[in-house]
Amino acid sequence: MFFRWLSQLLPLSRSVESIIYALQGFKMKAWISSAWEAAVGLAYLVLAYFTLRLIEFAARKYGNIDMY
Repeated sequence: MFFRWLSQLLPLSRSVESIIYALQGFKMKAWISSAWEAAVGLAYLVLAYFTLRLIEFAARKYGNIDMY
């Protein structure tokens, strides 16, 4: 059960699911699955941006350019 939940957080899982739905003719399910995939991708992008900003701030504060 844990691995099923974890696989839904990985980007490739919903993409494959969306393609399968589209090929089977379930257009609405394909669009919903694609929308969730876009939302997860956007969340990863925002998380990466703020993580890099945090690392940059720490590198500047402590004068450790190796972190950046």
